[in-house]
Amino acid sequence: MDTMTVAVAAGTPSNVEEFLMASGLPLQLRRLTGRTEEYLVEALGDVDAVVFSSREAVTPRVMAAMKRCRVMSRRGVGVDNLDVEAATRHGLAVACVPDASVEEVSDHAVALLLACARRIVWLNETVKSGKWGEDGAAALAPIRKGMHRLSQSTLGLVGFGRLGRTTWRKAKGFGLTGLVYDPLVADEAIRSEGAEPVDFEQLLARSDYISLHVPLTPKTRGLFDRNAFSKMKPTAFLINTARGGVVDQEALIEAITTNRLAGAALDVTSYEPLGTDSPLVGLDRVLLTGHSAYYSAESEVELSRRTAENIIAGLRGEVPPGIVNPEVYNRVANSE
Repeated sequence: MDTMTVAVAAGTPSNVEEFLMASGLPLQLRRLTGRTEEYLVEALGDVDAVVFSSREAVTPRVMAAMKRCRVMSRRGVGVDNLDVEAATRHGLAVACVPDASVEEVSDHAVALLLACARRIVWLNETVKSGKWGEDGAAALAPIRKGMHRLSQSTLGLVGFGRLGRTTWRKAKGFGLTGLVYDPLVADEAIRSEGAEPVDFEQLLARSDYISLHVPLTPKTRGLFDRNAFSKMKPTAFLINTARGGVVDQEALIEAITTNRLAGAALDVTSYEPLGTDSPLVGLDRVLLTGHSAYYSAESEVELSRRTAENIIAGLRGEVPPGIVNPEVYNRVANSE
C-alpha cells in the first residue's frame, strides 16, 4: 500500500497523531499551520485525509481543491464550519464525533445553571473584594435579591437530543419544572422524561432559565434575537453551551444592559476567543467560560481516539463510525 498523507489542523492535540500512527497504515502526517480558505486550498491538494478543528474555513473552494482526499473528520461534535453539501458533491466523506463530551457538556450546563441560580460567582467576588467585611450582609443583599428555590423554578431546554436530554436528567434532580422546545422530538418522548413539550413562544415566556442544546444551522442561527429576548422574563438567565451563533450577541448585550434579561452564562460566543475589548467581558451579569464545556482529561483522549478512528476507517475503505454524509461512502470506498 502506498503512503497516505493525513493533514492535521493547527492546535490539534498530538495524541490524534499517536492514534493515527498506531493504526499500522503507511501514513505521513502533516501539520497545518493556517486556517484561511486561501491557505487550505494551497495546503490540501495532495492529502488523502484531513483532521479539522472548529476554526478552519472549509468552503466549497477548499473542497474542490482536495483532489485526493477520501475522508475528513472534525475533532468534535458539530460540522458547521465544513460545507457538507459541497463535500458530498465532490464525493468526500465527512465525519465527526457526534456524541463527544455529552457528560462534560451536560455537567457544565448544570454547573452554569447553579452558578446563576445561587449567584456563586458574584457572591465570591464580593467577599473576596473585601466588601462583605466592610458592609456585612448589606453588601450581599443586592446579589441575593432575586434568588429563588430551584424546586419552584422552571428550566427551558431548546433542543432535546443527546445533550439536552442528558442535561435535563441531571437538572431535574433539583426539582425544577422542565419545558422542552424541539420540533424534531415527539411529544411522548419528552413527556416520558418528565418534561413538558411546548412551542418556542411558551418556552420563552415561562422559563426562569433557558439552556441551549441545538446545532448551528440556518434555522437556529440567531434564534435568540431581540424578538426572543423581548418575550423572556426580565428575571431569566440564558445558558449557552451549544454554539455561539445561535444567539444574536449584540441583541443579548442590549437585553442585559437594558435589564430586559437578568443575565447569561456563556461557554460559547459568536466569535472566539473573546478579546478584553468585547462588551461581554465588561458585563457583570455575564459568566464566560471560554469554550471549556467539552473538556475533561477523559474527553480529550476519547475525542482524539474517535477522530483517528474516523480517518483510519475512511482510508481503509470502511464507513467512518461518525459519518455525517453516508450517501458518499460507496464512492469513497471504491475510489482506490
